[in-house]
Amino acid sequence: MTSRKPKVLTICREDFLPFYQPTLNQQDWKVDYLTTEEQLINYFSTGNLQQISFVVLQIRLRWNEDASYGLRIAARLRVIGMRCPIYLFSFLPKAYFDLRLPQHALLRASSHHHLVTLPLATDFWEKLEIQPMLEYKRLDIVRNLLDPRSLVSEVIHELKNKVFIATQSNQWMQINSLIHQKFAELRVMFPQHLEGIKATENKLLQQVELCLTPQHIGQVSGFIDGTSPILQSLFPNEEAESPKPSKQNEKTPWKVLFFDDEKGMHSVFRMLFAEFGIECITCEKGELALDLLQQDQYSNRFAVVICDIRILQSDSLEWKKYQGYDVMWAVRQQLTNLVELVALTSGRSHLLKLLEDDQIKFHRALKQDVLSSEGSKRMFVNRIRDLGDTMFFKSRSRPKQSSWVKRNEHRFSRPLSHYYREHLLSLDYEAAEERINERALEFLDNVAQGYPNPSVEFTGTMNRDLPTSEEGLRKFRDRILLGRRIALALHLEEQKSEEEIYRIMMQKTNGKADQSTINQLLTTGFALSLKKDLPSPKHIEKGQYLGSGLLEEEILWLLQHFNVDFELRGLRSSEKDKAIITLLLDDFRDRLQRVLLQVDPEDKKLNKFLKAKFENIRDLPTAQSWLREAARLAGAHRLLPQLRQEIQEELEENTIQSSELRFFLEKQFMTIN
Repeated sequence: MTSRKPKVLTICREDFLPFYQPTLNQQDWKVDYLTTEEQLINYFSTGNLQQISFVVLQIRLRWNEDASYGLRIAARLRVIGMRCPIYLFSFLPKAYFDLRLPQHALLRASSHHHLVTLPLATDFWEKLEIQPMLEYKRLDIVRNLLDPRSLVSEVIHELKNKVFIATQSNQWMQINSLIHQKFAELRVMFPQHLEGIKATENKLLQQVELCLTPQHIGQVSGFIDGTSPILQSLFPNEEAESPKPSKQNEKTPWKVLFFDDEKGMHSVFRMLFAEFGIECITCEKGELALDLLQQDQYSNRFAVVICDIRILQSDSLEWKKYQGYDVMWAVRQQLTNLVELVALTSGRSHLLKLLEDDQIKFHRALKQDVLSSEGSKRMFVNRIRDLGDTMFFKSRSRPKQSSWVKRNEHRFSRPLSHYYREHLLSLDYEAAEERINERALEFLDNVAQGYPNPSVEFTGTMNRDLPTSEEGLRKFRDRILLGRRIALALHLEEQKSEEEIYRIMMQKTNGKADQSTINQLLTTGFALSLKKDLPSPKHIEKGQYLGSGLLEEEILWLLQHFNVDFELRGLRSSEKDKAIITLLLDDFRDRLQRVLLQVDPEDKKLNKFLKAKFENIRDLPTAQSWLREAARLAGAHRLLPQLRQEIQEELEENTIQSSELRFFLEKQFMTIN
């Protein structure tokens, strides 16, 4: 193997090998061909699927009676963890594939499952995308496109929305027609369950018939909601019923606190959670629940608190001192724990309004639904696991600077971590995050275009603004969270220094900023260190960012919007690779200086490149930046062919050890025109 070639898995019928092999073998790829189901099973058992760059898959394999068996194989690849693009080949036109059908649902995610109609265009192989999807996208596909119950839920949700619009427009007589339309869609999707779907439709129509009056029209939505669990129960044994994460039985680093007055429920939920690797601590007294949480405020081992709402004395109708909503209220208003709250009710939705009135964020679940079947139990525990994982990682991925963990009495009324908790647990958290991201992108776009930014106050005191106050939360979002994101993007994407970031954000054009002034903005004001807060290689190797001083929201935002990939920082651990890149850049700079007749002192980028100390490169983003600049200058001064040849030689001799660096050079650098 001379260089890191893309690895291709081709799954097709044996009689189609002469069609695929000539064109695929012409490419500089490593191709594996599978033509029987036995070969496919053996290949799966090797466990090397994550090394595949993309899959070529024939839809009509004729390995059995299923005309779309190739799509079933694609679904299986997603379930077992494969994230690379899948190209699905067929002689049938795209119109043939009905996206309503479960067997075709994978094609809804068309940016990752490319339907290719044969014969191929002559330049098809040159335009392939081989970038893998992120893990959360794969999980979204598995849970919502490969689970028939999710597909049912989506159709019922669409029906509910259409009925709501009809009722708001006083077009009540359309409701029956909308129900017929959506249930006809379900019959097309699941022909094996015609009787069950028809019976559910008839029952819903009977219920709706009694409600088509102004005073009862509001009940229609509830009746529609009630059809979803009935329809979902038609699929108790489907293989895709409850896709399980690969680490499902691994023990979680966090715990669940379960508060319920029924002792029988304690053993049921302890055993249920234990099966999924989650330790569940149970209690029947609110005082004990609050005491456990009080002790856990600093270690944050509890990530989820589940409370029954009505708590009664044993063998009595008398209420206990602490009801479930009392505990949930105390967790939010009096303690500092970062936990998700789940209200486990038996239908007492009116009690939950007490929490809603106090703006307390929580999730809800009906006890009878959770315990109704094995599938329902698994769905509930998977939901709790997702909530717990998210909250635990948010509590661990956090700034380490002193103003985040301790109060700076001159600037803030509380530690910044207290403001973040209010932000994270607020009812408008998602909307606020969206606004912060939009404002940060707008600010950065103005910087890139050279436009002045509207005045943004990144400094100032908040020592009179409590985290729980509306003004305190607003300032924290508009100053601290917004400022941190802008500073990180300027540093990681634009390679700006601390002083340059200070000037851009404070809109200073004259004078020199001293380090103490810069620290007042970044270290004290934002609780951000651009030298210490980025993830370390050992945590990146584990796929975690717990060793960083960044918030999870910031990491996700940087990955989504910028050419910032924390997984590509492996250059830090490879001194040999660093030496090769340094040598390449130094040699190119020498050749560049020989062809330059004179250097324009106004050309800041050129002068910066000529004076750069490439031996100080410490991470891959920095190396990427200098290599891109070298490519730009090489193109401008007719030195690109020679530079490409040198890089190609390094790749062919396999002197560069980092697969991430090789991939970057091949995909990003070698494709420059």
